[in-house]
Amino acid sequence: MKFYIVFMILFFSGVLFSCEKPNTKEKESLKGIKSPNISFCKVEYGSYQIKTPIYGEVQNQAATYVSSPIGGILKAIYVKNGEFVKKGQVIATIDTKVYQDKAMAISQDIESLQKKLKYYESRYERAKKLYKLGSMSYQEYSQIKTDLALAQGELNKNIYLEKSVKDEASYGIVRAPFDGVVSNVVPSGSNINPGAPIAFISAKKLYGEFFIPFNVKISKNDKILFENKLYPINVFQDDKSRLAVILPISFYENPGNSLKAFIVKTIKGQKIPSKALVLYNNRPSVFIKSGNIVKNIPVKVLGNVGDYYVVSGVVGDYVVCKGAKLLEDGEKIK
Repeated sequence: MKFYIVFMILFFSGVLFSCEKPNTKEKESLKGIKSPNISFCKVEYGSYQIKTPIYGEVQNQAATYVSSPIGGILKAIYVKNGEFVKKGQVIATIDTKVYQDKAMAISQDIESLQKKLKYYESRYERAKKLYKLGSMSYQEYSQIKTDLALAQGELNKNIYLEKSVKDEASYGIVRAPFDGVVSNVVPSGSNINPGAPIAFISAKKLYGEFFIPFNVKISKNDKILFENKLYPINVFQDDKSRLAVILPISFYENPGNSLKAFIVKTIKGQKIPSKALVLYNNRPSVFIKSGNIVKNIPVKVLGNVGDYYVVSGVVGDYVVCKGAKLLEDGEKIK
């Protein structure tokens, strides 16, 4: 009897032990299997305000060189040494023919791309009808829809490029950043480099000088938010080759105290949740659904708004948000 009891205990222990530990083959079969638990988020198209902090300090005497971010031939000088100028007064103009010619060439490309887009739009409308009637496969329909999105993206890219070139051309008009007396005026006809001094302006006044990081691109439509007020951007280059902005201070601060403001940009783009943006092959990108697989699409990050990114380059109206970091390009999904 004792022998029987001992035998039964050993038998059930072996059964329990074998159930708790899967064999090696079972372990290997689990490797590489990814959860199909993914979800999609809608892409929102619109205009968004992006705020970038900039820092500066209080100065007790405004004195700086006036310059322009672009170089070229000084077409005209409108002030003389020792002359008093008002803030915003035109000091000089730079020849911007190179930028104007470039903008004209891009404008011609835009006209061509607009015609191309109309063709893809009519092609897509026809494909929608055929797909609903069952006379076109989903693959053909999806490809035509993708072609339309790519044509629209190419057009938008050139429109943005044209605007950037026109913004650069706008820097050909050099204005006084504040009231003051000018000196060291460069004669007209001089060939100046980007950021090179055109004149020196000084005025006894309390003001804030803010420095714009080199990696922040600015345009004439951007604003600076300081003390709950929006100011136009009127940049100059200081003696350390930094782009800077002068703003008035409405309260007393000790000279040298630090200040903070924001560059406010209004950009048009596609807003997606931050979890939808992944780094794939060392490029920021998103995953979209194409039939029964997912495709990786590289995107350009324009800025962030809270828990969202504003990007360009997304194809379609939906991106993978939940589970995006686990996917591979071309992977099948349920």
